[in-house]
Parts: sequence; C-alpha cells; structure tokens
Amino acid sequence: MRGFLCLAFTILLVLGMFWVSPYRAMNQAETVETVGCERADIFNAVTMSGKTESASETKVYAPSAAWVEKLYVSQGTEVKKGEALALLQVTEDPEKLRQATREAGEKMLESLLQDAQDGSLEEDSQALLSRAAGAGMEESPEPAQEEYILYAPCDGTVMDVFFAEGETVSPLLPCFTLADLNQMVVKAQVGEENLPQIQPGMFAEMTLTAFPDTRLTGKVQSVAPYAKAASLLDQSGGVSTDVIFSISNDVADVKPGYTVSVKVRTESREDTLLLPYTCVAQDEQNREYVMVVQGGRAKKMLVETGLEVGEQVEITAGLTGEERVIRAPGSLKGGQAVTEEEEAYELG
Repeated sequence: MRGFLCLAFTILLVLGMFWVSPYRAMNQAETVETVGCERADIFNAVTMSGKTESASETKVYAPSAAWVEKLYVSQGTEVKKGEALALLQVTEDPEKLRQATREAGEKMLESLLQDAQDGSLEEDSQALLSRAAGAGMEESPEPAQEEYILYAPCDGTVMDVFFAEGETVSPLLPCFTLADLNQMVVKAQVGEENLPQIQPGMFAEMTLTAFPDTRLTGKVQSVAPYAKAASLLDQSGGVSTDVIFSISNDVADVKPGYTVSVKVRTESREDTLLLPYTCVAQDEQNREYVMVVQGGRAKKMLVETGLEVGEQVEITAGLTGEERVIRAPGSLKGGQAVTEEEEAYELG
C-alpha cells in the first residue's frame, strides 16, 4: 500500500512539474495571426506649401520724374514688345520734382518695411535699394522733351499698375510689372529640418488649393543659397528656404498667386518588401526581428528596415518574402509551438 502511494505521489509530482515546465509552455500551441510580405514601389516625400508665379517678370521704370498724363493699359492687359503703356508729362517745376521724389521715397520706405515684416527682403527690395543708391550718387538727367511714352520692353501681361492718371512718377519706383504667363513656376518654402533632402532635379507633385482636382507635376528647378526668417523684424520663429519648381503640365489655366501644396519625392525604391509595423519588434540587444512560422513553431529572424510608408515598413534584409510573418511577436519565444490564423494583408 505504501509503495502504491509513493508511486502515485511520484506520478503526480512529475505531472505537476510538466504542467509548470517551460517544455509544456513551448509545446502548447498558441494561435497567432500571420501576414505575408507585400512587394511594391515606394517613395519618401517632403511636403511644403507655396504659390504660383511667373518665371519671368519685368519692372518698367520712368527715366525721370513726371506726371502720368494718360494710361493706355490696365491690370491684365496683354501687350507686345514696343506697345505703348503710358504717356508721361515731364515737369520742370523744381517743387513738383521734389514732391515727386518725396512721394517716391515714402512709398519705397513703406515697401521695404512691409518686405521686412514679411521676411521677403529679396530681389525686388534689393533692386529698389540699388536704384535709390544710384539716384543718390548721380544727378538726375535733364529731360530731352516735355512728354514721352513708356513702351513695353517685352511681350507679357500687365500684372501691376503702380500709378493712376494725374499722379507723379519717379525713376526710383516701378510704373508697371509685366509677366510672361506662359512660363509659370511654383515658389515654395522648405524648413531647415528638411532642406538637406531637397536637391535640384527631384520629381514633385503639386495640388492647387483652389482646384484640388488639378494636379501638376514638375521638378525642383533651384534651391535658394540662403535661409530667411518668417519676419526680419521678429527672429523668434523658424527659418525657411525658397525652392523653385518647374511645371511640366499645360499652364494655360494656372495664374500667379495660387496656393499650392507640393510633395517632393526625396527617395524611391522599386519592388521592395513591406510589412506592417506590428510585425517588427526589438530584442534585448536592440536588434530588430520578426517571428515567422516554420514547421508549426515560431522562429526568430533578425531583419533590417528602411523607409517607413504609412503604417508599413520596408524590409531591406533578413527575409526572402516567402515567409508567413507573425503579428505582435513580442510575447513569443523562438521555438514556441504556434497555430497559424491567416489574415489577408492588403497594402494601404
């Protein structure tokens, strides 16, 4: 009797030890959700905002202080090279000349202050400063005639008319802006954190805010060699750099000043392996790994990852693409028995 009890106790002890043993845990199959690798062409992108503008603009200046006697064009008028823009009446009255100069100086100061506030003290502003410096160093030439006509120096569309009939003009400030609307570009701003990724020649997709169904394509044409603050009078904000994009589409319906969202493809890969983020984990050595199903058991496989695309990650090494990969592998151990519950994985 005592022998029977000892045998029964031994059997129970062995069964108890097996029940709590790692061997039992490793051989008790756990149901897991698996996915297969997908292959796709992917790209990484930087998104920025900007506006459309003419690739070619020309400012038209009066050669001397004068009155605007007659305007022949208005904003939006299309002109040919040599076409009359305005008839100017030269004044020889010194007081009127001083008045015109004072008015031009005040407008120039207002323009430069506004540019400083907007953070756009660039080409136009520098041109004004150069003309002001030149005017201060050189004596104003005597007008050769009492009236003269300003002619268009090139083909284009009149974008700005800065003076009305009866007002004075000065050689310090432009009278008109002409633009070639057949050559449009997009000027956008990129933050300094993404600037190193932007290079001339990169492909870009552009969406007009006012016309979201109109998609433009183009390339990075140039990147400004300097950065600027949002406002020259307030340096507390971040800085950005201007990027000019060419437009490949027909731009007949695209006008200057439209707001554009630009997506620049900075990296692209063809026929890459993709998995959901949830399939990739890190071990104690900070190595990335996945668990695959092999012979009814979980097998740990070290992997290397690349670009992140939405909720997916590129697998650059460690897998062939034929494996069934376990979602959320963090709770599993290598060699653990698993039962596979397949799930169709759709690329987002």
